[in-house]
Formats: sequence, C-alpha cells, structure tokens
Amino acid sequence: MPLKNKCLIAFFNTTSGRFKWWDEFPIEIRNQLASKGIDSYYFYKSKSDRSLYSKNDIFINPELIGDGSLNDEKWLSENVWPIMERYQKVIIHTHSYYPPFKFRKLIRKHGKTTWVETIHRCPLSNDSRLLQFYKQILRRLKILPDWYIGVSNATTRYIAKTFGEANTLTIHNGIDLPKSADRKNPGSSSETAKKRYLFINRLDKGKGVEILVEALPVILERDSKFHLTIAGDGPLRYLVEQILQKMKAPNLCYVGHSSNVEGLYSTHDVLLMPYTRPQGLSLISLEARSYGLPAVYTAMGGVVETRDSTNGVIMKNATAASLVEAVLQVDTATNISNLIAGCYEGLDYYGIQRMATEYCDFYGDLWG
Repeated sequence: MPLKNKCLIAFFNTTSGRFKWWDEFPIEIRNQLASKGIDSYYFYKSKSDRSLYSKNDIFINPELIGDGSLNDEKWLSENVWPIMERYQKVIIHTHSYYPPFKFRKLIRKHGKTTWVETIHRCPLSNDSRLLQFYKQILRRLKILPDWYIGVSNATTRYIAKTFGEANTLTIHNGIDLPKSADRKNPGSSSETAKKRYLFINRLDKGKGVEILVEALPVILERDSKFHLTIAGDGPLRYLVEQILQKMKAPNLCYVGHSSNVEGLYSTHDVLLMPYTRPQGLSLISLEARSYGLPAVYTAMGGVVETRDSTNGVIMKNATAASLVEAVLQVDTATNISNLIAGCYEGLDYYGIQRMATEYCDFYGDLWG
C-alpha cells in the first residue's frame, strides 16, 4: 500500500474541564487540516465529565481514552506506530510533558517524524543552571522534543533559558470569545455604585489567596462600596473560610467551585488577579476581558500580555498593601467605563480560530 503524505498526531492529558477551549482548538485544527486533505489523530489520557465531546463522538475513539498509558512503550507500539507507518511525514505534538525515551524510539524508527511540545505554564521556580545544562544537552542529542512552543512570550523566555533558544516560538492561547452583542455597555457602570469584585481561580499557592485574605479587612474598612465574590477550590480554601468566618461581612461571599463562570463574569465589575507567581497566559484574564471586566493584577509572567493600563490597574508588587492601594485606585481615581471599553480593544486576537491557524501554518512549515 502506498504511503500517505503527512499527518498530525496530538497528545493531551485530558479533555476539557474548566476551559472548553481545550476541546475547541483541537477540533478547529482538525477541521483546518482536513480542508487541506491532511489527516490528524488525537489521544487523551482521560476524559473529563465536562468535555465537549459526547461519548459517541468519532473525534476520539473510546479505546484511546482512560487508561493513562500514553507513554507506555507497548501501548505506543500498538496504537501509535500503526498510524505513523502509513505516512511519509509525521508531526507528533504533545501538550504536556511526556518521558522522552519511549517517544524517541518510535520517532527514530519512522525516520521522518518531528516532535513538538507546547508548554502551557510557567514553572513555579527556575531550574538550576546544572539542570538547565543537562536539559540542553539532552536536546542537542535529540532526546527531548525538536520544537518547543510557549503559550506566551513569558513561557517562551522560560523555554529558551531552560532548553536553549533554537527552534522555539510563541503561539498565544485563544478562548471562545462571546459575540459582540453579549458585550457589556461601558456606559452602564456607575462611578458611585458599589463595585462587585470577583476572585475566580484555583485556591492554591501563586494565585494570590494569601495576600487577598490579608488585604480584605483593610479594604472593607476603607471602601464601603466594596463587594467581593470568591469562586474556586483548592488547598488554600481554609484561608478563605477562616477570614469569612472571622469577619462575618455581608459583602463577602464564597461560592466554592462554580460551573457557571459566565454568570459570575456577567454579574461582577472588576476581576482580582493578585498573582504571586508567574502564570503562563492567564485565560481567566482573557475570559474576564471578554465580559468587560477590568482587572486589578500583578504584572508578572504572561498576565502582562493580556492586560495593560487601558483595561486594568497594576499592583506595584505582590503584597497585600499593593492590592489595597490598587483597589482604592479603581474606586477613586479611575474611570470604570473607560476600563470596560479598553477590555475589548485587541481582544479578537485571542480567538480560537487565530490560534488554530497559527498552529496549522506552523505544521505546514515543518512538513515543507
């Protein structure tokens, strides 16, 4: 049987959960490649309950989900190699870390396969120089991926520092943007009305939970219009529950994990992102912008690629005092209507279709 020309084989940890774009962008990539007569295959370690894919969706075969063995040598040989050997050129694209040696065995066996890895997060801490050197040596020996893609310029800088600058690029993540008709009217926000703040994130280290609970007593004392809803769950949930129990303030609300994030965005005015560690690219920031929510945020990592002074107020540093100062600035010195309008400027860039098109163009360059 003659070999087909080329194909894409993509690997993911799981189908979508919190962010439905995680399912949407592979579907868009599949459609764009199919329009050019190019086959693509998608493998997932597990399937989440909130996935966009139905149980009978032919996009993902049931036997390719759920056993967590995507990097098992036997599994790769039985499920991936039969696909690879049918094509002249193959791109393997992983969207999380996979132990490289078993992948490389298949790649070398095929001979014309390129391995691409997208890194979606910034690390909590930088690797030591010795570890960076070790990773760069592994890459030169063609054990690690051939190409690395960062979802933000901040992530790509980390990649270049850790693995070397060669064969790295940035493709910003995208989200499912609401239609223009759903956008908030900038003139609908009153400068004298109460401001409904929203903190929505995993309650974990690096997300700013600690400085938020430290800042709350001071903010409530100095700003009577301040109302806050906290949404999310995680290991630092106890800090939120402790401060709410201690203060017993009617204008503080904790809703835990919420599946109705659209409802939260549409009923609040300002997003709080007091991050204490760099983020890859804050999708929460983009989601909130798409609903017209200005943000109070820490300028670190990929967040600064989604926010600026036209749609947010920057904290001077990652401290409770800076958070208090920024919140008071929103209520006293900043025109909320202008910030709402600023949320929509340039937002269309972060759509799913642009993201998928950049990936497909990149694949096309690799295939030649």
